[in-house]
Amino acid sequence: MFRLFCAAICLLLALPAQALAQEDAPTPAALELAAIVAGQQQLQNVLNATAINLEKGLQPIVKRELAAHLVDDPMIIRIVAKNIKNRLISAMAGEYADFQTRSAHIYMKHFSDQEIHDMIAFYHTPTGKKLSEVTPTLTAESIAMGQEWAKNALQGRFDEILQQELSGFVK
Repeated sequence: MFRLFCAAICLLLALPAQALAQEDAPTPAALELAAIVAGQQQLQNVLNATAINLEKGLQPIVKRELAAHLVDDPMIIRIVAKNIKNRLISAMAGEYADFQTRSAHIYMKHFSDQEIHDMIAFYHTPTGKKLSEVTPTLTAESIAMGQEWAKNALQGRFDEILQQELSGFVK
């Protein structure tokens, strides 16, 4: 089962790569913009989010696989899942050039060549450099604020809505 899971991950990762290989190569300007905007910090953000999701998803799979070998030690399960996660993240980090190429394709999809050059010029200004530097912080703070806002907005409403929805089915 675990091998099937790994094969599915590899297949899912390979399909977009094949689609990108069939597309035109990104322009040098699009690659430059990707290097500025989707730089190492953006890749690190993607890797961090992926690591969190992998860690949650791997433990039940590892537990099931180890149980087939009569191993049910929670510490071993955590260690094996963490090792697998770390190795997968390390493999992804080695694919930075592909990450930039894919980012460049996204910019080319939404912006003309002139607009890409304009953005590059902007990112070379003091304001553009500052925006590039603080974007990861802005993103992290915005996500945290959004989660806090959603929590506050939903607080107390869930139970009320759940009871209303169940009232038609439960006596």
